[in-house]
Amino acid sequence: MSKDTLFHVSSKDNRESILQHGLSIDFDNTGYDAVFLTTNANEKSDDNWDVWKVDVSNLEKEEDWTGFSENEKWYILFETIQPSRISLAS
Repeated sequence: MSKDTLFHVSSKDNRESILQHGLSIDFDNTGYDAVFLTTNANEKSDDNWDVWKVDVSNLEKEEDWTGFSENEKWYILFETIQPSRISLAS
């Protein structure tokens, strides 16, 4: 996997919105106004969740310092990720 590829997990209920608007900080429910991404494509793998492959090349990301992630490496982006940078991984 490329270092410029990370993954985002979201409910399948959000699929159409993500396809249309991308991964928007406007929908972050953590209070950080951010998009959270992980190196683990298998974060959730049941029928209720989508895993999105995200091209983060040339985007400014930080290692997650919020304390939400415990087992995988997570990153934070403080900007909306455009639909052209994402695709369904599963």
